[in-house]
Amino acid sequence: MENGWNFQGWIALPLEHYAKTYLGTTDISADSIASGKFIDTMLEILSVSNIDSNKMREFKNSCKKYTGLSYTKIPDETAEILFKQFKDLMGL
Repeated sequence: MENGWNFQGWIALPLEHYAKTYLGTTDISADSIASGKFIDTMLEILSVSNIDSNKMREFKNSCKKYTGLSYTKIPDETAEILFKQFKDLMGL
């Protein structure tokens, strides 16, 4: 974990950008991601991408226990790992 790391700046804002890029017009915001749409947003983006179904299922299973949780309920390192896995799947 790097100094100065925070969920909003390192995960929520980039994920909001990815949502707008891949999903088009959307009501997904960094605030909604931080408030509980973190996992759902990643899964929604992955669902419109050409991701191998087995890899998608593995990713979904690895993060399902965090679905709907605010970033304050997800350990920082876990959030960082899940976001990295998401970016790897997307080729980002």
